[in-house]
Amino acid sequence: MDFMAEKEDVEEVVCSFDKVLSLTNEEQDGLHIESDDTTTMNERLHLCLVGTVLIDQGFNHEAFKQTMLRAWGMMREVGVKDLRDNLFLFTFTTMRDKEMVIQGGP
Repeated sequence: MDFMAEKEDVEEVVCSFDKVLSLTNEEQDGLHIESDDTTTMNERLHLCLVGTVLIDQGFNHEAFKQTMLRAWGMMREVGVKDLRDNLFLFTFTTMRDKEMVIQGGP
């Protein structure tokens, strides 16, 4: 394969990632969190992960949440909240649980 064809392939992949991974206008606004006690808020946020499902068609949100919790095999409770379409907030009980998910996935 020549260099120009390879370069075009790379540009096509990057362009397709930009389409899939770009934020919508709604997502660019961010999440507004109100709290007088920023220390408590920061401690709670350190126990959270935000996840998204990259799919164009509809799916069962409850089934997705239950599947993820089973896949992680958490012994302690994990809070799951729908933030927006395909965007979820996972709140862990301990930093160890959160790190286990980050290291082990999915």
